[in-house]
Amino acid sequence: MNKQKLMDFATWKAEYSPRIYEDSGAECYDHEECDCEFLYSFEPSELQELQEEEGIKHKQVWTWHNDGRISSGISGTDLLVTEKPWTEEMEII
Repeated sequence: MNKQKLMDFATWKAEYSPRIYEDSGAECYDHEECDCEFLYSFEPSELQELQEEEGIKHKQVWTWHNDGRISSGISGTDLLVTEKPWTEEMEII
């Protein structure tokens, strides 16, 4: 049985540095009072362009699932890219 490593979101975000974007103010009006960072997701076609332009490797890609989970590798259409590649299969909760 292949058991995936589990990691909490805050640790994953700090360790792997996913691409994020800051909200332009639609979510809040005082950026000093809230956390307006959101994960930047890509579709498979956009990922291919990133791989060609920036040399993104397969192990820097994660899948963002509809139930809020994030897993290493490509297993869906909402993809995340991190600076640090993963070394073992894992799920972020």
